Amino acid sequence: MERLTLRIAFGLALSIGLLGCTPNNKGSRIYWASLQLPGKSLELIDPSRIEAYQFLENGYIAASIGKKGSEIAAPLLYWKIENEKLLIASDLGFENSETFSVPYFKDSVITVKRGWFEWDQFKLTITN
Repeated sequence: MERLTLRIAFGLALSIGLLGCTPNNKGSRIYWASLQLPGKSLELIDPSRIEAYQFLENGYIAASIGKKGSEIAAPLLYWKIENEKLLIASDLGFENSETFSVPYFKDSVITVKRGWFEWDQFKLTITN
């Protein structure tokens, strides 16, 4: 009986860990291609981190990245949509790219899964 309880507890913990914790009220599931990203920007909603991505034509992003109250970097990055995931990278080979998947949309806010477990929210705006 103790072994069965241990297996159930382990299975439950593994399931929760694999699914991650999604924010409440995340909205409706959407697809990256439907957003037509060129001419739009995503700005991270976070009390301490700064991430802003302005999507340009031909797969370019003008970005601002850093921490509030600190120096901000402004790299030129690249983006593409592949297998229903938004990939952002510093090189055209997309090695070590940041992956945003499983997007949800509600009231100009996009909730995305980053990597395996982290969820973030971004404000979507039209930039041109």
